[in-house]
Amino acid sequence: AMVSRTDNYTVTGKNATVMRVSGSAEGVITSGIALNGENGTAAVVGGDESEIYAASQIIGNGSNSTAFDVSGGARLFNQYQGVVDLTGPNSTGARVHDGGNFINRGSMRIASGIGVDVGSGYGQYVPVDSSLRVDDGTAALRVGNGGWLKIYGDGQGASNIYAMGKADGLLLDNGAQGFEANDIILGAYGSGSVINNRAETS
Repeated sequence: AMVSRTDNYTVTGKNATVMRVSGSAEGVITSGIALNGENGTAAVVGGDESEIYAASQIIGNGSNSTAFDVSGGARLFNQYQGVVDLTGPNSTGARVHDGGNFINRGSMRIASGIGVDVGSGYGQYVPVDSSLRVDDGTAALRVGNGGWLKIYGDGQGASNIYAMGKADGLLLDNGAQGFEANDIILGAYGSGSVINNRAETS
């Protein structure tokens, strides 16, 4: 499946998804997407061997917007051309859960909300020469009830994770099972904590 060429896609409806991939299929996004409706999602991928490659701008001012949702053994690549800039309230850059793998080679900015959210199960985040920034809201990285986040950093100091305003760098929410990371730079530059361990996970 492809969302490509010169078309731009504007989502204004509620609970709309631009691309959904499963069943070992592959999806490619090279056209711009604007998420201006409530609960809109640009790309959802789930299931072993399923993949989405995003290489475009994903913007939007809709509330509760989500750029990416990856689960069930699938992989989602935000390529170096990929620019996520969500300005609506309570937005999420990537929901990575229940065996999902998110590889970020591009840039992601969330005005208010969460950068990478592992709401349940195991989620893997691999930043490669990339940036992830949350200006306000909850956290740059959040691990929810029953969630476990593993980050494989690039080791070059080129993938920064920024939390501004009230957002935490990492929020281990109530019921979080664990967090493991190597070779990343995680910073909180507002009133939030670098690591907020509500779950009291050791």
